[in-house]
Amino acid sequence: MASGLVTDLYEINMAASYLRRGLIGRATFSLFVRRLPANRGFLVTAGLDDCLGFLEGFHFTVTELDYLERTGRYGPDVLRSLERMRFTGERLGGPRGVGYVRR
Repeated sequence: MASGLVTDLYEINMAASYLRRGLIGRATFSLFVRRLPANRGFLVTAGLDDCLGFLEGFHFTVTELDYLERTGRYGPDVLRSLERMRFTGERLGGPRGVGYVRR
């Protein structure tokens, strides 16, 4: 299940802030590593396909939206936008097995 509530509350608050300001343009989602572990010249990734699959199914259910409404933090316009939010981009693979998503 790709529940919208498994994300950090900070991210939902930021999304609400952007929506209130009409910032609805293109967005990117990146997975990255800040630095390789000491004495390592490579990094093996696992679970990237699962992560991208989650992103493709990401949504808020009616129950989740009801919960967010009860918090009193989000108005009807934000809740409607969250209800309609769906991933519409492409899944792309980069060099050395690194994956990324681009709309």
